[in-house]
Amino acid sequence: MKYELLTNEILREEMRNYFEQGIMPGNFCYSLLTNDLLKSIHTADKANMRNIKEIVHWLFEQAPINRWGSEKLVVSFLKRTKIYRRTKISETPI
Repeated sequence: MKYELLTNEILREEMRNYFEQGIMPGNFCYSLLTNDLLKSIHTADKANMRNIKEIVHWLFEQAPINRWGSEKLVVSFLKRTKIYRRTKISETPI
């Protein structure tokens, strides 16, 4: 994915952490991923509000469709990656 297309550095890292590591994002990012426009607008700071069209366009063009678009998809992805990380950690020899 082309994260560099996101101009907000904090949001860029939040998206990278979510999509690559399954780390729970903050309120604004979560609301975008779950397709909650009202909450997205309510939780956006000035920079994200200015760039909301760019961010949504990035999601449509870059993000895997099975990892965003509804709360069910986002929660499912987060649960899968959490279980995967737990399994990998428990397999690591001490």
